[in-house]
Parts: sequence; structure tokens; C-alpha cells
Amino acid sequence: MSLDGIFLNSIQNDLYNKLIGGRVDKIYQPDKNEVVLTIRNHGENYKLLITSASSNPRIHTTDITRKNPEQPPMFCMLLRKHLSGARVTDVSQINFDRILEITFECKDELDTTVHKSIITEIMGKHSNIIFINTESRTIIDSIKRVAENVSSVRQVYPGLKYVIPPQQDKLNPLDATKELFLDKINNANGGILIYNFFYGSFIGLSPFISKEICHLAGLNEGTCLGELTAEHKEKAWIALNF
Repeated sequence: MSLDGIFLNSIQNDLYNKLIGGRVDKIYQPDKNEVVLTIRNHGENYKLLITSASSNPRIHTTDITRKNPEQPPMFCMLLRKHLSGARVTDVSQINFDRILEITFECKDELDTTVHKSIITEIMGKHSNIIFINTESRTIIDSIKRVAENVSSVRQVYPGLKYVIPPQQDKLNPLDATKELFLDKINNANGGILIYNFFYGSFIGLSPFISKEICHLAGLNEGTCLGELTAEHKEKAWIALNF
């Protein structure tokens, strides 16, 4: 099962309960695409694993101990400089997408309280771990830098403003009203399969979850939109909000 917005929402809730109020104790970077933060909270040490490896990007706590290089990479040293001793103040999911932001309260060079965030984007080969100034949304650095010669659509580079990946005109299912849903489904191409409609119209829904919504609505996933009755659409709306 792919890690979609619904699955990440569950992870967000789990991390929020475990990490809020905790302090960063140690930071490691076992390989070029992965960082591990040890966060002390509730009398326990939580090891937060974040990986942007294209084959299996993810974020979660773990009990596994990884071997670390003798010389920490530059990104690891940067995180240590800014986040050692920092307190976790928020764990949030951006737009119900596969993007998780963990915010830390820390001190700058003048001993002033500031907030900085680690943003984890779980997007297959485009996955990334981005470190930003929370208030200004300015990128401090990222585990993968994306210059203009790599992507003309969106760059990820120190000094640039952080912007979320393009949303492709999809709706956030948490914000969608029944009127918006019906307008979307009534104006879509009647030849589109119902599960493809869910997957292509709403942020955070994988093909697997889209098929599950069809099952909950009592609809065959291979049914075309043009074949749906008003009753079918009502059941589809209820299933989307299950």
C-alpha cells in the first residue's frame, strides 16, 4: 500500500501525540537520503526516521539503530547547529497532501527564540527533506537541492521561499462540501471510471484508497461517471466522508 494523504494523516496524529513538547537530543544522517532525530519526551527517547529515498520515502518513529558515518554530512551538521536542544511545538500535514511539517522552537545566534521547520515531502523520486525558517518560509537547506536546470517548475534551494508542490487543481477532501463534490462529479467527463475520478480529483487519495471508497459506496470501481444515478452519487459522497 502506498503512503498517501490518509495514511500520512494517521502518522501525523501519532507523531503529534509522541513528540509535542519533546526536545531534540541527537541528530544523525545514516545515508545521503535519511536523517534520524532522537527526541526526548514523556520520559522516553523517540527515534524519528525521515527518509527521502525514492524507493521508499517515509517518516515515522523506529526502534532500529542504523550505522552512522564517522564524518557527519553537511546537512546533518546544519541540523545539529540549529536544532540541538530545540523543542517540538507542532506536527502538521499540509493540505492533506503527502507533506508533513514538524516545527521546532529554538535559539538563534543572538539567543532570540525562533521557529524552524523540517518539511518532509513524500513524492516518490521527487521526495525531499527541506529545512526552513517557519515564519519567513525561507529555505535554509534541503537534503536534495533542486536547481532550475533540474526543474523549471519548482526550485528547492537555500535562500528561496518554500512553496508547496503543484496541487493539479485537486480538492482537499477535508474541505470539500457536498455542493463542490456534486459540481465536480457532474461536470467531469462521463467516460472516467469512478475510482479514477476520486484519485484524480482529491488530494491525498491513492488508487488503493479510491477503490476502497467505491467499495464502501457499493459501486463497482470500473463504473463510468456517466452511468451514475443521483443515488449513486449520494452514496459516493457519504463514502468519501466515512
